[in-house]
Amino acid sequence: MPFCGQCGTQSSYGMKFCGNCGKAIDVVAHSTAGLRSILVNNAVHTGTQAPRYVHDPNNDPSLFSCFVKCLAGCLKFSGRARRREFAGFAVFSVVILATLFVIGPMTMGGDIGWALYDALGPIIPLLEIFLGGRLGTSGVFGWGLWLPAFYSIAMFLPFVSVGVRRMHDTNRSGWNILWILIPVIGIFIIPSPGTSGTVGPNNYGPDPKHMEV
Repeated sequence: MPFCGQCGTQSSYGMKFCGNCGKAIDVVAHSTAGLRSILVNNAVHTGTQAPRYVHDPNNDPSLFSCFVKCLAGCLKFSGRARRREFAGFAVFSVVILATLFVIGPMTMGGDIGWALYDALGPIIPLLEIFLGGRLGTSGVFGWGLWLPAFYSIAMFLPFVSVGVRRMHDTNRSGWNILWILIPVIGIFIIPSPGTSGTVGPNNYGPDPKHMEV
């Protein structure tokens, strides 16, 4: 695939203007080595500094792949997570949770719900204390709400993991995620997960989005 000779962004064949910088594509590089040479030459002529890192188009996984990656790496608290990875986890978590709220009452009532109640046995009191309600089809929370509740508990570690690594991507300590525990004001203090990550390596690892040219 060709690269824009102005900013280094990978472009499609036949494009007349770069989708990133918007400038006319009059010079095209077909390799990272050639791209580096073009960027340096452009920098010399324009009196600017050639970029060392450009977006790596080969490292753009699907949102679902990002969601699966977060589940598989739920115990990984080192390294960095780009915005795309956090977005993939957030989108599919919300979709699945909403689905469980819909299908829960249809699948967990009656005999099915009470069969699961019997299977859980001794841990029922602990679950009732943790979630603050009497378990059962006639309890404070019906089985239809316990299903998404179980899912939310299961997603706790993946959420913390990707949240910590998202902080790392902006070169901040992962402990910043604890701000969310402060009611109301915490959400305004915690750095936004939509903040752009630092370009190139930082204190927490290599750049998951850009490549060096």
